[in-house]
Amino acid sequence: MTGAEKTKFRARVQWKRFRENLIKTRGPKCELCGIKKNAKDLDVHHLDPSDYFNLTESKFKILCTDCHAYIERSALRLGGREPFPNRELFLAWAGEFVPTVERKYGFPVKSGN
Repeated sequence: MTGAEKTKFRARVQWKRFRENLIKTRGPKCELCGIKKNAKDLDVHHLDPSDYFNLTESKFKILCTDCHAYIERSALRLGGREPFPNRELFLAWAGEFVPTVERKYGFPVKSGN
């Protein structure tokens, strides 16, 4: 899926209502770091980017923009594109977000568990 297709999808009323409702239902806070934010400062993160148009609530996490950027950068590091000095600590901290890595970047993620 191209960036243009994602942008077009996120401009739809259906997506905007879904995002708004998800934040309202779960509360306006990052589900990774726990910090409360204004809704405009939160991202709705796809756990399965290969199924981008599926608006099932369980397929999404609410992240602040900082945690979202960190997860995306860390995914690249885990795939060997950049060195990640403490891989096990990252996996323990962000484990439930890790399935995104395999689907989005096309490589397997192995934890020590």
